[in-house]
Amino acid sequence: MDMYSHLLVFKSKVKITGEIELKTPLHVGSQRSIDPIESDNPVIKDIKGRPFIPGSSFKGAVRSAMESLLEGLNKKVCHPTEEEYCINNKEEWRNIEKVLKSDLCILCKFMGAPYLASKIKFHDMPLYEEDQDLSKIFQERDGVAIDREYLSAAPKKKYDFETVVTGTKFKLQILIDNPEDYELGLLFTVFDLFNEGLFTLGGNSSRGTGLIEIRISEIERWNAEELKKSFEENAGKIEPKKENVEKFKEATKEAFKKWIKENKNKEG
Repeated sequence: MDMYSHLLVFKSKVKITGEIELKTPLHVGSQRSIDPIESDNPVIKDIKGRPFIPGSSFKGAVRSAMESLLEGLNKKVCHPTEEEYCINNKEEWRNIEKVLKSDLCILCKFMGAPYLASKIKFHDMPLYEEDQDLSKIFQERDGVAIDREYLSAAPKKKYDFETVVTGTKFKLQILIDNPEDYELGLLFTVFDLFNEGLFTLGGNSSRGTGLIEIRISEIERWNAEELKKSFEENAGKIEPKKENVEKFKEATKEAFKKWIKENKNKEG
């Protein structure tokens, strides 16, 4: 991998648009409330009191799912939560040309690492219908700590947490710089696994929350050569190429499968 194929030179950009629908309630918390009339653990909300899914939360869930999948396929991956990266020396990370020529794992290259920007950007996801009745969108659920000795509810350990109700939809928008087809295939493969219920989003998933359905409605691609041609021809509005969503997804997933086979005897 060189600088051209990463981010320092524009090669291509892909924009993915769609929606996320909750198949079970969702809890993405903000901070513990000290208001006695509020839930102990409210969900994160915007300035108007509407719930949203932070792009950082979704990216974290997607990266975690990618780590799990790739580890299962015997591929080398880095674990940011354990501060384990392909390159652990901070001084080496500062030498970008040396870093890009080294044997980085697919997650460091695609999702980012210290001193190496992520190719993929997840926007915050607001409600799909912004004028929804907020009185019908929140639900409080009870939780209780279990006494391991008596296998019953521990005294004075009851709490509650706020969720967004099943069926709520959020707008999805993702931008990806200079993606390889196999990287996109990894992303869409993980989306399929979320849809199958194998991975969850948000907290309290052991209590039945966090199942989601990811639907892609539009995929647009900008290409450097096509942009150059448009500039040379003094084109007016520059339009991206609109991909056939299903064909594009299947083609990139096949590219990911091919990458797995070609790297069968390699670590990453």
